[in-house]
Amino acid sequence: MIKLKKLERSPEPNCFRRLRKSSPNIWCITPEDKADIWSKLNAMQNDFCAYCESKFVDLACHIEHLIPQHILKDIRNRSIYEWDNIYGSCDNVEHCGRYKDHKITDYDFNNLIRADTENASDYLDFLPDGHVIPKDNLEDASLIKAIETIRVLNLDCPRLVNLRYQKIGASQMLFLELEELRECIDFQNQGEIDLFNQEFIQFEQNITDNEYSVSVRQNTIG
Repeated sequence: MIKLKKLERSPEPNCFRRLRKSSPNIWCITPEDKADIWSKLNAMQNDFCAYCESKFVDLACHIEHLIPQHILKDIRNRSIYEWDNIYGSCDNVEHCGRYKDHKITDYDFNNLIRADTENASDYLDFLPDGHVIPKDNLEDASLIKAIETIRVLNLDCPRLVNLRYQKIGASQMLFLELEELRECIDFQNQGEIDLFNQEFIQFEQNITDNEYSVSVRQNTIG
């Protein structure tokens, strides 16, 4: 979530230990603390939103608490500086962290996919037209988690649907070109085989390095 695949969480920012002692329930960070936090988030997320996989542009992003600060403040022995609760989210009010915190109140945070411990591809199906739905093999808690993640983060909003649709379409065209190239390969010519393999590896890498990679991957190479 995302990126919408499991993220590898880096060690917590150096400032968190100090802040948990000095102001465990007050978000009070210096510019240096903020830079420290973002350096760790970007190491984990590579400048992509943890929920929708959009690229951060012109600092249009914020430090996001999966469990909102006001909830943590009311839980004994909890701090708002818990590293496994922190993600980087885009700043768009139509979806993701801003939407969750300002538009939705009736949800249980335990029913949201966690981007650093779960793979969203196990829960969500992205359709060729850009829409996202729960996978049809889910049951019980897993199905609830998929439904709630889509709803609470508004991942099926028109804006994201349209952006994913454009990316999927462009990648499908490139994939078809690769398939046509494959059909022309002389499989007795190792040089041609190696060249095609390099092209395909680069295609896969470009999917990984660009926005909405889970939706694109599901609708091209699977």
